[in-house]
Amino acid sequence: MKIAPQRIGHQVFLSRDRDCGRRTRLIDYVAIKLDHVVKSWGPARAVDGVSLEAEQGSLLVLLGPSGCGKSTTLRLIAGLEQPDSGTVMIGGVDVTHLTPAQRRIAMVFQSYALFPHLSVAENIVSACACAGCLVRSVTRG
Repeated sequence: MKIAPQRIGHQVFLSRDRDCGRRTRLIDYVAIKLDHVVKSWGPARAVDGVSLEAEQGSLLVLLGPSGCGKSTTLRLIAGLEQPDSGTVMIGGVDVTHLTPAQRRIAMVFQSYALFPHLSVAENIVSACACAGCLVRSVTRG
């Protein structure tokens, strides 16, 4: 019998019998976690031991100059690339060796749409405000 995942709110269930309505909870806390992830292209390390966690409902922003590993990190999370070492977890499940389709997530790169008269922090706060997000603080580092 094929079991299809079903999303209800922030919870994902495996539905065994739709007629009876019985469900087995698969994931009830969605999060993305990287643990000491490394990815190299030849001798160059694009991602060097990255560890991070994005909890349910949080907004995680990767900032940095060209070539610092932002896109590679996203591709590792999406399953478009395999890490040389480390683990990728989604919803508490190790998905490091799963295909992109098995991870049931997607990634879309957007074109550059920054306001040139604003700082990086102001561009981020502006995007968050447009999306209706509450920005508690902006830390410069």
